[in-house]
Parts: sequence; C-alpha cells; structure tokens
Amino acid sequence: MKKCLTIFFLLSVLLFSFNTVTAVAPVTTVFYGETGINVEVQLMPAYQFGEERFSIIHLFNASTGYQITNATNDNITCNLHLRDSQGFEIVIVNATPHLDYWDLNGTGGGTNAIGRYAWTLVCNDNTNLVGGYRSGYFDITDNGKVEPEGLIILGFSIMLLLLLSYSVVIIVKALGHIIDKDFDLMDVAVMWGSYFALLGLGQLAGIYLGNVIINDWLDLFIKLYAFPMVIVPVIALFLSVFNMNRQAKEKAKQW
Repeated sequence: MKKCLTIFFLLSVLLFSFNTVTAVAPVTTVFYGETGINVEVQLMPAYQFGEERFSIIHLFNASTGYQITNATNDNITCNLHLRDSQGFEIVIVNATPHLDYWDLNGTGGGTNAIGRYAWTLVCNDNTNLVGGYRSGYFDITDNGKVEPEGLIILGFSIMLLLLLSYSVVIIVKALGHIIDKDFDLMDVAVMWGSYFALLGLGQLAGIYLGNVIINDWLDLFIKLYAFPMVIVPVIALFLSVFNMNRQAKEKAKQW
C-alpha cells in the first residue's frame, strides 16, 4: 500500500513539474500594398487660344498593373474639374467611355481666355468602391507654347528696347541727311537693316515667346516703323539723286 502511494505521489510531482503550454493568438495578415486606380491622361502643358483639347484617359489597377477597361469594369466614371488661376472651379467635364479608354473631347471647349488653368481628373469604380485621380495645369497662349522663363522675357525686352532706341537715332540722322539732300545707299541699307532686324525679332518672339504683351508691342512698332524706315528712305534717295543731278547740271552750265 505504501509502495502504491509512493508511486502515485511521484507521478503527480512529475506531471505538475512540466511547464504549462499557453495558446498562441492567430496571425493576422495585413496588406500594405498600393490599391486603387492609376490614372494616365495625355494633357499638354500648353494650348493655343481657341484650340480644342482632345485627351485620352487610360486606367490601370494600382496593385497589379493590369489595364482597366470599360469591358472589365463597366461602372467607372471619370470627371475633369477645371479651375482658373485663382482656384475657382469653371466647369466639370464628364469623360466619354470607350472599349479600352475614356476621352475628354474638348476639355471644356476651346474658348477659355489666355492664362493658366489647373485641373483634377477623378476616376471612380462605383462597383468596387475604389478610385484614383491625377492633377496638373496647362497654359493657354496665343501661339500654343509654354510661357518662357522670366530671363528669356527680360532678354527679349532688352533687345526690343535697344533696337527701338537705335532705330530712333537712325531716323533722326536720316532726317538730317534728307534736309541736306545728301541721302545715299548706305543710309537706305542701315534703315532697311534695322527694320528687318525688328521683323526678325518679331518672328522669333512669335515662335519662341508666348508673351502676349511683348508680341503686341512688337506688332505695333513693326506697323509704325514700316513707313519711316522702308518707304521714306527710298523717296529720300530719289530726291537726293535728283538734287545731285541738278547740282551737277548747274555746275556744268557754269563752266
């Protein structure tokens, strides 16, 4: 009996000497990858005044990269919010769905005034409750080119002022020659050269410079200087030649 009690006691001590095993909480897997829709749209940085803007929209799954189409997701809407330079919303344009893309035909029309505009394109999958957006801005200029840096505008302004100042000096000197009736071909070449330099500057400004104020001033000076720097020198040359011939005849008679 004592032997049985001893064995039972030893077994009990041995059983309770093991560590107690605790239950482990289940592992929760959290996905931290990118979800939603990646929006790609071809909007140019600048448009010409009055030009219609036709833009194509492609959508992609942000987590897989696969293209989203109207066939795979038929409950997607895309809207473009157009704002002026002060942040006021001008119009909301609904994109037209196609088989594998959406388009913005006109993007609010081509009647927006010259200036800078901000836009935000929002696309939502109303079935899966995901979406995406893209924002940016574009300029509307008179030549469809991006407004250049301030240094370029300053450089054109300095060239214009120098050329105009030089032209004034040439015109004043030419008036003196006209009064003295000794206007010659060199004077014509100098005045024509200055005027064609002004024309060249106007062409360069129209091609590379999207600044309306400088272009307007150049057009004005080109029109104003056409008569005194192109027509008047020719008339003055003929008058000078006529005067020199008359003087030569008078001298011949004196002999």
